[in-house]
Amino acid sequence: MDREAFRRLLESMADGWNVGDARAVAEHFAERVGYSDPTR
Repeated sequence: MDREAFRRLLESMADGWNVGDARAVAEHFAERVGYSDPTR
């Protein structure tokens, strides 16, 4: 993801947040995510 794509992502999320559209914001998140410690 480049800088412009990241800016568009944040802008899209902010738009949903500002109008109270939680579903629109949630669509930017994966249902399943595997977290790991990058230092290990």
